[in-house]
Amino acid sequence: MCFLWQSYRDTVDQVVDMFDKLLTRTSTHAQHEIDGQLCRQRRTIQNSLATLRSVGRIILDNAIADSELRTSLFAEIPREDLAAQVDGIAEWVTGKKNDLFHGIVRRCGTLRKFSPPLLQALECTPDAEGEKTASVTGLRTLREMNAAGRRKLPDDTPIDFVPERLAPLG
Repeated sequence: MCFLWQSYRDTVDQVVDMFDKLLTRTSTHAQHEIDGQLCRQRRTIQNSLATLRSVGRIILDNAIADSELRTSLFAEIPREDLAAQVDGIAEWVTGKKNDLFHGIVRRCGTLRKFSPPLLQALECTPDAEGEKTASVTGLRTLREMNAAGRRKLPDDTPIDFVPERLAPLG
């Protein structure tokens, strides 16, 4: 009996380790994708940074009156060039290229394929003090959603464990 119990625990540890490797590989692929996009957009990003330096220099120049600021800016940087650069970097600032999480979400199919059976097999327990943590409650909610075949999170799903930078994405 002890041998079977230990074998079971070892197997659970191996399954969790394999799922962790899957998550790590998914994260690494998403990071490589962002790195590749950065390399391809290097010239655009460098031009935008040069423009930002010029804009900053003009704005911080106390010799230029506030009423002349726009005129001075467009004298140095043509309006069309500035508009094109703002459009070119928009996705890097607020779009799908601004966070690694977006790349992971695009690969969600693989994770959704393996996570329901894993969550079903694992037992989620409270912490040492007996309190339910937000992550354990969230995992239980996900397990219930998988069992019911639902994909939309309930409104009362705890998100305390989600990093602040990802909160706007939810």
